[in-house]
Amino acid sequence: MDKPKLPVTAEVYNAIKEQIVSLQLMPGQLLMVQQLSKDNGISRTPVREALIRLKDEGLVVETTGNKFRVAEITWKFIENLYAARVAVETVSITAAATRATQSQLKMLDKDQAQMEKCVEKNDYRGYFEADMQFHNDLLKILDNSVITNWMERLTDQQQRIRYLTMGISSRIHNSLEEHSRMLQAIHDQDAALARDEMEKHLIRAKNDMLSLKNEHGMTPGVFIKG
Repeated sequence: MDKPKLPVTAEVYNAIKEQIVSLQLMPGQLLMVQQLSKDNGISRTPVREALIRLKDEGLVVETTGNKFRVAEITWKFIENLYAARVAVETVSITAAATRATQSQLKMLDKDQAQMEKCVEKNDYRGYFEADMQFHNDLLKILDNSVITNWMERLTDQQQRIRYLTMGISSRIHNSLEEHSRMLQAIHDQDAALARDEMEKHLIRAKNDMLSLKNEHGMTPGVFIKG
């Protein structure tokens, strides 16, 4: 049976969001309602509704003249995001190391296996998705709905930042090794080591962003501001 067709606004929203998250639409890029409606062969109303929804999620900002731009990626935001992730995800991995069930461990093993397949194929997009799934599955083990809902609101921003490292093969290989060490610590029920590995993993990821900022001020045409 065919899936029910999404409302036009939802289709436009999903399409624009995917382009923003994957950096096909660059931070700071102007988004013209008239041009987007023309490109998609639809009226302006669903386009504007989609952009307002993306604005509420922090992916788009409204500028003068009733125009929109893709939200910038600032260094301050990156710092704040990783500080928040360290605070939350060291707790989630501690929970995993102390109380994960066999089915939950298999779930994490599956995520790791998928990351390994993606590295073998140099499939960065697939790797980012599997990476995100690994961290989301740790949050499921924590089983705190308030934290999970809060982190879900940051998912798209996290993916945008991951895409900044697109094409840096050393980073994706290092990330895989880091996840492997975290997973082994969980299996060994070594909560202290698991927590330490998670903190190191997130700090290294943030430092990769800092290196890009210091060395180039940009990566694949994307500026990391301030």
